[in-house]
Amino acid sequence: MNSLRGVLRVLAWPLGLTALAASIGAFALTADLEALGATWKAAASAPAELLAVLVAFGLAFLVRALTWSRVVPGLHPAHALAAVHVSLAGNHLLPLRLGEALRVTSAVRRSGIPVRTATASTVMLRGADLVAALGLAALLGPQVIGAVAGPAIWLALAVGAGVWLGGLFWLRRRATSARAGGLRPSVALVAVGATAAWVLESVLVWRAAQWAGLELGFRDAVVVTAVTIAAQALAVAPGGVGTYEAGAVGAFMALGAEADQALAAALTAHALTIGYALLAGTVAVLLPAAVPERRHGRLATDAPGQG
Repeated sequence: MNSLRGVLRVLAWPLGLTALAASIGAFALTADLEALGATWKAAASAPAELLAVLVAFGLAFLVRALTWSRVVPGLHPAHALAAVHVSLAGNHLLPLRLGEALRVTSAVRRSGIPVRTATASTVMLRGADLVAALGLAALLGPQVIGAVAGPAIWLALAVGAGVWLGGLFWLRRRATSARAGGLRPSVALVAVGATAAWVLESVLVWRAAQWAGLELGFRDAVVVTAVTIAAQALAVAPGGVGTYEAGAVGAFMALGAEADQALAAALTAHALTIGYALLAGTVAVLLPAAVPERRHGRLATDAPGQG
């Protein structure tokens, strides 16, 4: 295991930067600059609408933070929100989605919750996120999923369900320990929270498609969002650049969009996502963090033999 981690650390940046450069090169060769410029002009011409879209997008992460703090009562909602945004920014700056680990680190440092509790709850919630996204896509746009992912969607759903259930089992074991602090690993709560968050995120994709001139309904925007999330599971480049666009363009075209407009919509949605992630993540990093409880000069963690 340690040798595998070492290999990943050595290869992460070369792989990530290579994928990023290849994706940017592909965009430069294939993007219709006229369509892209018209899309950005349409977005900039409606600043109030653009702000409302970003607010809706931000509310998705507030929902995730509130769900997390409900599952782990020792985690204050503000600390959960900061940790979620630190992780979001990390995933847009680091290759291979290495920003996920920052979510746990930030939550532990800010709230002082046990490392294992933070990790188990994060695993459970991220698994639920994947299942909710793919479930929405399969329910609302089975033809799109069939065209873009084919049978692989069922494998991805199985992996997501396995991660969710594994995290749930781990967290429920933690809930029986003496220091669990009233953990509430509710399946219904987590499922509703994850679904609501993806619906809110879909507002950004929906409006980006409208700015690009696509006649896309909100239901279809939810499907496109879900497909991009599935594609992000394979992200190598920082921010998932390349995989996000590939998933979005494939979904848009399966819904009848032209390639140029599809790519313009995907690039616009992703640019707004990256901008939000970096801005909100920077604010989260700069916010003062509460000093966690310490035992013998170390961060509070689990007692030996617990969960």
